Amino acid sequence: MKEAIQSFLEQTLVPVLKLGFDPWHAALNALPPSVWRMAVCLYLLVGCLWTLRLNREFVFRGAPDAAPWRDLRVWVALLVVPYVAVYLIF
Repeated sequence: MKEAIQSFLEQTLVPVLKLGFDPWHAALNALPPSVWRMAVCLYLLVGCLWTLRLNREFVFRGAPDAAPWRDLRVWVALLVVPYVAVYLIF
């Protein structure tokens, strides 16, 4: 059964996905890895900055109180740091 599903997906889904992803892969392979790293870091940092700009009332909606540990903006910033560090170091 597993082989039948894998075969079906390779015959139907892979050709469709290749149409969309092959041009991206060709474009990214032409760039040096440092550009990829910076692009990923910028992507993560822009998302982090966007969450930091969220309205305080929106972030604490439904929370019993506005304790600092409930602030999701801070949690997002803290969770993004390891990802950015990994991309910058490795």
